[in-house]
Amino acid sequence: MNTRRHLKSTCALLCAIALGTASAQVTLDDNQIRDFLAGSTIGGNQNETTWIQSFAATGQTTYTEVAGRPGSPSDGYWRVQDGQYCSQWPPSPQWACYDIELDGENIVFIPPSGGEPWPATRRER
Repeated sequence: MNTRRHLKSTCALLCAIALGTASAQVTLDDNQIRDFLAGSTIGGNQNETTWIQSFAATGQTTYTEVAGRPGSPSDGYWRVQDGQYCSQWPPSPQWACYDIELDGENIVFIPPSGGEPWPATRRER
């Protein structure tokens, strides 16, 4: 049964990717978010800073600013919960959660407070 649900989720994600290039943004569910991020590195440009972030299947993540105002990598944790991507960056114990949309080939992180969306493109899998 889990395999069937995983296959349905993967099919839905592939359909969303295919349709995303010709239609509006598609909101991803838990399995689609996990399938897109786990084992991937994504990157984007926000506020004049180019950044990359890697997502281990174990729930660890590393964010690095690579241009604009480069800094040391920041290690944290990620999970998917209730249809949202959530991250936690020690030493803070707080988790921040974001809606995730697919817009063509870009994944878009939508902040909970209505802030500016963070579009990103998968760079590696």
